[in-house]
Amino acid sequence: MGRPTRPPRRPSHIGDRPRRSRATVDASGGAPPGEVPTTTWSGSPRRQSWHDRALSGQHSREVELPRPSRHRLADGADGGSERLDRAGTKCVARDHLAATEASLAQACSARYLKHRPQRRARSSKTLHHAVVTNDPITVSDHDDGLAASLSDRINEFNTDATGFDDGRWLRAAQRGRDGSLEAGLAGWTWGGCGYIEFLWVRADLRGAGLGSRLLEAAEAEARARGCAQVVVSSHSFQAPGFYRRLGYVEYGRIQGYPRGHAQVHLVKDLRPAE
Repeated sequence: MGRPTRPPRRPSHIGDRPRRSRATVDASGGAPPGEVPTTTWSGSPRRQSWHDRALSGQHSREVELPRPSRHRLADGADGGSERLDRAGTKCVARDHLAATEASLAQACSARYLKHRPQRRARSSKTLHHAVVTNDPITVSDHDDGLAASLSDRINEFNTDATGFDDGRWLRAAQRGRDGSLEAGLAGWTWGGCGYIEFLWVRADLRGAGLGSRLLEAAEAEARARGCAQVVVSSHSFQAPGFYRRLGYVEYGRIQGYPRGHAQVHLVKDLRPAE
């Protein structure tokens, strides 16, 4: 494609607005003095993008100059570029990329900071790393106070986790004149709930209602302590039917505990019926 011809110039007396000419100044020094530069095509009508101009080592921008000025800046007066200014015209100045790479870097940095993903704020919670020791682990069938020690530590943890520190033992017993144990119940109350761990009646006294009186006494004490329910576990070969007759409801069962039998879990609501 050849160089496009410039359209004929309109007389200055035609029209109310002064005519504005567009000039293109190349990096080699521009047009001769006194001539209006023309746009030069390099064989392709496609306009170069800012990325292509950056790769070619040049950067173009359009600037609007003041109307009354009429002068020409010498080479090097504005950072190595030449600017042609005429009254009422818009000029196109082509600067070297080296003169503006600092501004480009600043613009790219600002754009990255604007669009980069936000980092999640780190938690202020302190992480505690577990300490692994090589101390030996002993396994035996001898209880040297370990169960009581573990119970104290578990109760301390439960209190810290729930805020309930009202745990109390629940005991009920009947003894003969000689002080021998005839029947007994052991459990606890904590956090509005009672739990029956053991209930035992001597064999020759079973069937006479002694177990029912023990359980009713324990339930009355649990209700007085503010408990709304009592929980008990009984194996299938023990007395799950006994608890059902007294108002307990089965809510779970574990088969094969022990082998060939099951463990039955029951609960009774102590709140008065509405």
